[in-house]
Amino acid sequence: MGALGPKLFDDDCALDVRAEFRDLIGDGLTPRAATIEMVKSWSISRKEFPYEYTVFWLALAATQWRLGRLTPFTLRRALAIIDQGLGLDAWDSETPELQAKRRAVYRELRATLESPQPEPKRIPKRFKWKCPYERGDLLAYRCLSGNEIFLRVITVESHAGDEMVVDMCDYHGASPPSVEVAQTLPRRMPLAVPEFVADRPDRCGMFYLGPSGARDKPGDRLRRIGGGLHLPEYDAFGLCFGGFKDFDGFLERDYGIT
Repeated sequence: MGALGPKLFDDDCALDVRAEFRDLIGDGLTPRAATIEMVKSWSISRKEFPYEYTVFWLALAATQWRLGRLTPFTLRRALAIIDQGLGLDAWDSETPELQAKRRAVYRELRATLESPQPEPKRIPKRFKWKCPYERGDLLAYRCLSGNEIFLRVITVESHAGDEMVVDMCDYHGASPPSVEVAQTLPRRMPLAVPEFVADRPDRCGMFYLGPSGARDKPGDRLRRIGGGLHLPEYDAFGLCFGGFKDFDGFLERDYGIT
């Protein structure tokens, strides 16, 4: 159970459901079409994943109501879960206080869902970045201080827009390294190894780099030097921090680079 507490959105699954529905509405889907799309993509079986099943439908119903887009289908599913007490057995091993609070969440949500929902809220279209780089590219980034660092593109993932994962060359030369030199350079490691990669240090030092929105642009501070690097396969452990606008702060905080 990935819940930090008994509240509905104390759960990672619930937060993901809320974010995805908002994104789909922002992309122009109707509430019904967005619901169908989410049912297909999540494909959560009540029998195989009973707790996740209840969280999915309750979080979706709560989100739709708050946005003024509650569909009859979602409402029926949510009320059936609440009335049958589905998912509450997952809290049997928790303290009596938390279990009681979770039951209260069900009661409050039922009252909300049966009340008049607000007018539909405008949801802005989500930003989708088209990455101009590709796996194996060598990039130079000029920090606000004027110092340059050199990045290798480990992978470019395409989901709702592109996401680029890079690592940093451990290089201190006055001029940019050649592609041949960059190929052999070790990875610059952060000041502290995150706990979740402590057992696999080879996974450490990779991070997502890209804009946080349409106005978050590095300009000429980020440029491509070359390509064709042969790099290890990405192992899905890139750190996230907040886009180009926060990159210099990230470099100073995590790497001691100014």
